[in-house]
Amino acid sequence: MTNLTENRKQLTPRYAYLARLFRPGDPCNILDQALMLYFEAPNSFTGEDVVEIQCHGGLAIVAEILKCLSELEDFRPALPGEFSKRAFLNGKLNLSQANSLNNLINSETSRQKDSALRNYLKYCPKSRLSENNLFVELRAKLTESQAFLEAVLNFSEDDDLDSASILTSAKGMIERVVSEIKIALDRLKVETVLQKGIKLAIIGPPNVGKSSLMNVLSKADKSIVSPFEGTTRDVIESVVDFRGWPVRLIDTAGLRTSSDQIEQLGMERTRKVALEADVVVCLTSIDMIGEDYYQFFTTQVSKNTPSITVVNKSDLLGGIPNDFSNDTAVYISCKYHQGLNRFYDELNNLLTDCFSTSNEVFTNSCSVMQEDVLKRCLKELQMALNEDDEVMMAEYVNDAITVLSSCIGNNVLNDEILDNVFKTFCIGK
Repeated sequence: MTNLTENRKQLTPRYAYLARLFRPGDPCNILDQALMLYFEAPNSFTGEDVVEIQCHGGLAIVAEILKCLSELEDFRPALPGEFSKRAFLNGKLNLSQANSLNNLINSETSRQKDSALRNYLKYCPKSRLSENNLFVELRAKLTESQAFLEAVLNFSEDDDLDSASILTSAKGMIERVVSEIKIALDRLKVETVLQKGIKLAIIGPPNVGKSSLMNVLSKADKSIVSPFEGTTRDVIESVVDFRGWPVRLIDTAGLRTSSDQIEQLGMERTRKVALEADVVVCLTSIDMIGEDYYQFFTTQVSKNTPSITVVNKSDLLGGIPNDFSNDTAVYISCKYHQGLNRFYDELNNLLTDCFSTSNEVFTNSCSVMQEDVLKRCLKELQMALNEDDEVMMAEYVNDAITVLSSCIGNNVLNDEILDNVFKTFCIGK
């Protein structure tokens, strides 16, 4: 770094130096005045010697400094995720911690950030939270069961050893781990939704205020609002932060009988969106309520999909009619912003019931790779439980332990998997 500064002294690790940066070979051509910090291996993020340059944030300044660095011998721009990959290879991060770091960097809402940070600390070996690491817990339990199996294999001829009882205990431990993995895989489905954003579809007949509700939730004019039916003929999406939840709002074409081919295509897309959505807002209006309006939504939404029924335009009758006082629907007026607070509360309660994982050990730091690890571990353990030969049973359990270890330490099973993990990181990390 002496090529960029007038400082020719040996840098002291973990000390900040104020220095003028200039173009190599041209001390008169000053790039910026910046702070420089030297982190000596292994006490750095990557575990290697690292120099940080804290310059002013102007685009031109950063571009000039990067250009000058690239012109130096043996210098090149880092690949996406290369810093984290080097940290992993040098034992500074495990894969679970690396995935948590990537989620932390890419988090867009407070819930995503809190969950990612909690897991980044949880997977840190020096953190008290690391004791709750799911993969660590599973491996510890399997290691214990493996010890029981080894005892049966090595000391089965000992008259004082109750081999049958010990084997039964080992199988019981394996069965409990299998149960935990199945629960974890179910939770992972929820966490995948949180990573990508909760798909919330607004469906209903034409002209009931779907686009108006979309705009209210988005706090922007995302959809065209018109008094004419059939205005929305395609699917419109908007990503919002709803009380910390990452929500992908989807406005859809109104559902009705129509001979218009374009409108029919839009309605087909609406039905498809309703089936694929994580949550559905079933919207009607006060002037369209009839005995069959619940039945209408029942035919459009899967019974397994969480939903909330909302009645818009309640201002037309000056409030909730007595006939519907015991109705579970939420009555609102998008036009006059009436009843929205109750709707927000009900929607937040629904999302909390369906997607809250704040008290669980398996949260959104999990990736496709980790899901694959759990599935392969589950397969090995199921084969172990179906095995009568103690030797083969022990082999399957040992293979399961090896698979789990790939998510705890730097025991990587496949270089291609490793490359795929880190290529999704931003360039600076």
